[in-house]
Amino acid sequence: MSHTQHSNTPASGTGISGNLVAAVLILNLLLVGFVLIGKTLPPRPEPAEGLSVAWVQTQASKPLPTATPLPTSIPTAAPVQRPFRPDAQRVRAGEQTFLSVCSACHGFSAQGVSGLGPSLIDNTFINGLSNDEFLAFVNVGRASDHPDNKSGITMPARGGNPSITDNDVVNVINYVRSLNPNAVVYATRPTDGTAGTADTAAQPGSDSTSAPVEAIEFRPIDLSALGAAAATATPVEAIEFKPIDLSALGGSSPTATPTATP
Repeated sequence: MSHTQHSNTPASGTGISGNLVAAVLILNLLLVGFVLIGKTLPPRPEPAEGLSVAWVQTQASKPLPTATPLPTSIPTAAPVQRPFRPDAQRVRAGEQTFLSVCSACHGFSAQGVSGLGPSLIDNTFINGLSNDEFLAFVNVGRASDHPDNKSGITMPARGGNPSITDNDVVNVINYVRSLNPNAVVYATRPTDGTAGTADTAAQPGSDSTSAPVEAIEFRPIDLSALGAAAATATPVEAIEFKPIDLSALGGSSPTATPTATP
């Protein structure tokens, strides 16, 4: 019995020592592992010079850049240039004015009067004017000795009627334009001289690009020579009217031989 007890005691001590050795080995392995892991990690970066606290404070104290201001208005596109179209109401009013003022020289149908005024239909000069230029031309007229005057007769300003207003002339312009539907005309000639905006009729007071022309004084034709010629003509003797005497016809009626009735 005593021999058995002595044999068990050394075995128990040996087991404890083995456990301690295993624990120490595990700790050593862990330490070695941490060391190896630490060597494989990249080095910690040094703080950049520009990111220092002093640099940040310096940048914060600087004024912020000002933004470019946005445009306050959007540019609008240029108006579309359209050919002029006569106004129906102005055409009717212009026809009445034309018949009372202009027809004496240009005819009741605006086809002209030989030796006085040219036709206004398919007229190259008139169709080449803008409405503003047409208005200025009528307001001034044309002298008899003007190079473009083909008849030699003075065209008086406003047709020789000073009571005609700009509005009346504009109405006449609309009437003349209505007689030339195929002509491409414009209310106002632009600076390039090729076209113009023509959404409405030319209004009184609008600017005109035509050069100013001296006003023409209207002088009526001197007809005194015709009166003098009539005074010096040889007088014609007056003829006395004498009724025909029909008494002889009446006297012979009773003596006429009666016609016998069969």
